Amino acid sequence: MTEQEIKKSIVETGLTLLEKKLVARTWGNISCRLDEKHFAITPSGLGYESLTTDDIPIFNMEDETWTGRKPSSEKRIHAACYAQYPEVNFVVHTHQDYATAIGLVGVEGLEMSEEEKALLGEIKVASYGLPGTKKLKKGVEEALKAGSKTILMLHHGAVLLGKDKEDAIHKAEVLEEVCKRAVDKKVGAVEKDDVNGTVNASVGGIYKMLLPSPLSEQALTLAEKIAKKYPNVKIVDSPLMEKLAELGGIRAQLDDMSQMLGAKLKVCENNLQRIMSVLEKNDAVLVKDLGCIIKAEDKDDVEALEILINKAGISKLYTEACGKKIKLGAFDCWLMRTVFKLKYSKKKNEKAREKGDDRVSGTDTSGSGDSSGNSADKSKNKKAEGIRVLKFFLFSVSAGVIEIVSETLLEKCLPWESMTTNPQIKYWVSYLIALILSVIWNFTFNRKFTFKSATNVPIAMLKVALFYVVFTPATTLLQKYLCSFDWGAADNFKGQLTTCINMVLNLTTEYLYDRFFVFRDSLDTNKKALEANN
Repeated sequence: MTEQEIKKSIVETGLTLLEKKLVARTWGNISCRLDEKHFAITPSGLGYESLTTDDIPIFNMEDETWTGRKPSSEKRIHAACYAQYPEVNFVVHTHQDYATAIGLVGVEGLEMSEEEKALLGEIKVASYGLPGTKKLKKGVEEALKAGSKTILMLHHGAVLLGKDKEDAIHKAEVLEEVCKRAVDKKVGAVEKDDVNGTVNASVGGIYKMLLPSPLSEQALTLAEKIAKKYPNVKIVDSPLMEKLAELGGIRAQLDDMSQMLGAKLKVCENNLQRIMSVLEKNDAVLVKDLGCIIKAEDKDDVEALEILINKAGISKLYTEACGKKIKLGAFDCWLMRTVFKLKYSKKKNEKAREKGDDRVSGTDTSGSGDSSGNSADKSKNKKAEGIRVLKFFLFSVSAGVIEIVSETLLEKCLPWESMTTNPQIKYWVSYLIALILSVIWNFTFNRKFTFKSATNVPIAMLKVALFYVVFTPATTLLQKYLCSFDWGAADNFKGQLTTCINMVLNLTTEYLYDRFFVFRDSLDTNKKALEANN
């Protein structure tokens, strides 16, 4: 084949794999050998639907250079496949649902016909490595050297080697059918028990678990309310989602879930405030007796997350049925999520620049007035933040009054003569009680009216207490240090002046601490804020 024909075959294969649901979006990659030193491969970060022959780069296996767009991050895995098997001319790396689930537990006991065994050969599971790393390549190389041309990448997907395009695609299809039978046999389908409302296993095909159920009136109403803050939102109700909620959610087992959702898909009660609080820092949440709520920046991302959650759910149910507790490491999840968000943000900005989006370029190329609308949003946000700061200041001043009055009353009204003769004990007891009262006052009013947060109160109070554990001794030492200097003409007022300095520090640091740490992910989520938005 000519270079152009090879590139065309890659584009066609991408569409075929999409149609057969063996890949989605930009997941996976495809390559075709050009000669002994070169192969064509899908580029990094481009969806299969929009891929053209002009987008396909050519990779040199000897010096690892390329022409054209940046190639897929898994290019070295493809190079290893061609280096190991001269007869292989086509490689597909898929993210197929059932093969990925089987890879988590192992391929022992897979039931295959003689024809399937002849086609797929020995299936190996490659040891784990983060996407795009040498460790991942090494794991695949070990499986290749062991004689396998059908490889499951642990926590990731599958690699299929073929003599041509048709052979590689056929292998991917057959592998998925074999693995689907195995998952179905172990998990079965599920049906809802109308008597007690639980989800029970039954025979009939795992595909039934993925079939969406009609949304209730409550779910439709809830979706409308959530859409006022997150326009691109979808509620998915299916037997799979209900079962996942029963199981307490999903700890990430797959790389693509870690990248797009993070370390866990959480479960929360069917309460609007709690749901909004969770959605502040998560793109999806499972809700008991409702389904899964998914939100994203655009509809395409919502659909991608739905596909991903279905895939992660299949793996979760299969590992549970096998009695295996499998999850990715916390650091690996954090790293993949962080890298993904950085890349995603960059690609979003690139797309916006290509469209002349004024939010990125600073100009309104369409003449539609988006720039003024964006400025209005910024002005509104600045005003809201200004009001938030003012409220915090006023509540903090009132807390200061509470502290002064409380300390004075404690010093004057308690029978200290019968309790202690030590003035230091009298001072510290009065001061600490007054401080605690003022902190509780300040926390309660700022949580409810300034930050309008529906966050977990005990946890938030603990975070605020940690602030004062550090701040109080630090500012006490600072005041003593400042008072040790000669202030000249202002020396008679240095006590008052250092107190004012500490007050300014307290107001500033506590606001920033509360705003960007304590209530960062739960701003405007309480009932008062939601009613105002409605």
